[in-house]
Amino acid sequence: MSPEKDMAENRPSDEALMLQYAEGDVQAFEMLLARYRKSVYGYLIRLVGVERAEDLFQETFLRVIRARSSFKARSRFSTWVFRIAHNVSVDALRKAGKAHLTSLSQPVEEGVERERTLEETLPAKQPDPAQALYREELDVLVESLIAKLPKEQREVLLLREHGELPFAEIAEIVGCTVNTAKSRMRYALESLREGLAQKGLLHEVPDS
Repeated sequence: MSPEKDMAENRPSDEALMLQYAEGDVQAFEMLLARYRKSVYGYLIRLVGVERAEDLFQETFLRVIRARSSFKARSRFSTWVFRIAHNVSVDALRKAGKAHLTSLSQPVEEGVERERTLEETLPAKQPDPAQALYREELDVLVESLIAKLPKEQREVLLLREHGELPFAEIAEIVGCTVNTAKSRMRYALESLREGLAQKGLLHEVPDS
């Protein structure tokens, strides 16, 4: 067994760290913060924008601190913290008068077993030396396309990509059925594909 794999297998779980923090272990909280800083902040910045993301990130973990004694490890810590981040963003948008969302409740087609990912939707990487500039331009385009998605689609996409959460947990966080969460993800990716196609950029992945 490699040292890296051994360390990964022996490191405490998120849930164990949260329970340790609830008992007063501040270092456990710092480890959780380090593990989730990038993913939670990435989720928020693409959901509400740069200007609000930092404040909402701080509010998310303040709520984690306040609710530490209520965490009982009945659900994964990742689900719990992203639910808090989701609620924080909803509260912020409601205060800003932007909480009215269009419902997207159409179920996903039956018999479809494989869901596309954001990475599969993006064009394939280009060879050097043009790749750096190409990827920079592509990232700007993708960010603009994600920002234009309806909020319900955008948050499912971001929870899936940043939180790496299964659809069952995403559905629990946003308050919809699993099929609805899958539908929102599919519609989001279809919108991104349409936007990329309009620019002549598309990474086709055959259905399987």
